[in-house]
Amino acid sequence: MKLTVYDKSNSHPALTYKGKRIITVCRDGSMYLSRILSRELSLHAGNRLCIAKDEDRPKDWYMFVSDDGNGFTIWNDPRCARFSNSFIAGMILDAAKVEKCAGFMVAKEPVNVDGRLCYRIILDNPIPNKINRMRKLVTALCALVFLSSCDDELKLVSRDFSVTLKSIDVGTAVVGKPVNCTLTISDLDPDNGDQILTRFEVRDGDGVILVDNNEYSPGETFEYDFKANNRLDFDFIPATEGEAYIVMGVASELVTRSDSIKLKVSSPEINIRFRNVPDLMLVSEEAEFYLQLDTELYRVKASARFVKGSGRVYISGYDATRGEGVALEKNNLVTFRPDATGQAVIEFTVSSRYGLPVKENVTIQVNQ
Repeated sequence: MKLTVYDKSNSHPALTYKGKRIITVCRDGSMYLSRILSRELSLHAGNRLCIAKDEDRPKDWYMFVSDDGNGFTIWNDPRCARFSNSFIAGMILDAAKVEKCAGFMVAKEPVNVDGRLCYRIILDNPIPNKINRMRKLVTALCALVFLSSCDDELKLVSRDFSVTLKSIDVGTAVVGKPVNCTLTISDLDPDNGDQILTRFEVRDGDGVILVDNNEYSPGETFEYDFKANNRLDFDFIPATEGEAYIVMGVASELVTRSDSIKLKVSSPEINIRFRNVPDLMLVSEEAEFYLQLDTELYRVKASARFVKGSGRVYISGYDATRGEGVALEKNNLVTFRPDATGQAVIEFTVSSRYGLPVKENVTIQVNQ
């Protein structure tokens, strides 16, 4: 006869061990360390964690912190350490004979193997973490939810959301003129700790977007805190006329949602006129007049060159005869300082990075 003796050291139900040192493993690859376990292992975003299996005892799995670049990277989540690998998660769940997801206790004392402090993942008593009562729901949403073990209780957190893209100008646009747009995210669970990235694309056209004075080109990805503000306001600046098909995509670690708008983009207009230009001046003087700009284009500049005569031309205090031009406002002070007598013909070129430049001459007679 072989007796198994039960006493106070081994007579606890399995679920009474649902304490702090837990790793939750899900079939989709998500793996989460409880908050206290994360703290004890001093795991932070960017650290590496390795998973190991004892080949002599296939049900014995271990975890250890590593400096190896091939280790699994801990994601940026202030609540707990987490990482993802569906291959490893599947093998652990298969070894524990768990279908979808479960929590596992982690041994407090490590085993030293070749200088590595390896903590055993105890597969004998999987913690069902309320999943059995919700099996049908989890089956339907397995790609859209994760089980969070950052707190003592394991809870279901939605990973799905939706996005809506709108244009304030309702389908009309001009090359170089900012079009105000909004991207709104809905149904984002505040407990969803995924990193969320936004990607900008343009099809059947070209252009850039401005987000908080930062410019992004098609194909670029950036991070925006949709939890703090579920609406992103930005400007789209078309670069070509015709139809522009704007696509904004928002991606978490499991879910990608996108929306699009179509704009009809027309060619731009730049209108300029000069005010208070003198007909006659002395070579020892300087003349002041105004360049007035009428356009809604983005980043308009002006430059100047002498068709006839010589000297210096300043716009708003900057030398317009050098460099790539001077940024214009609606009303701009022009200062002309001649260094030769005779007729001075100054050609002004006004342009933006979009559209054709506008050229206009100013003629002033310079006397001794």
